[in-house]
Amino acid sequence: SDEGQTWAEVTSLGSSSDSINALAVDNVGNLYAAVTGTASGQGIWRSQNNGTTWTRVKAHPNNTGYYDIAIFQSGTRIVAVGDVTSSAASPVIFSNNQGATWQDVSPRYDKKHIAVATTPDPVLFHLL
Repeated sequence: SDEGQTWAEVTSLGSSSDSINALAVDNVGNLYAAVTGTASGQGIWRSQNNGTTWTRVKAHPNNTGYYDIAIFQSGTRIVAVGDVTSSAASPVIFSNNQGATWQDVSPRYDKKHIAVATTPDPVLFHLL
């Protein structure tokens, strides 16, 4: 609200053992965080009040978490990529309704450095 002059610690998102890897904002101001770490902290989290409180909207199937997240310009489609620290391949997931429901994108990729980006077209880039 003051263009970044003051900051407040976010305490309701996971634990001190969790890592917030990426943040994204949709067209109505919801914040989304891609988090890796503990079983209770990992996943995709959403805040609807400027980061004051957070709700996990998607847990990683292997309890490891997500590395990156991107939101298309429409603001409703969200894409995230998962962690591959476990033996399973990395899930790429998407939501067409601001995180209410999620679907897997196939195939899964066995890569540790994955990022997503979008263009106005809308086109998804998934970097391996």
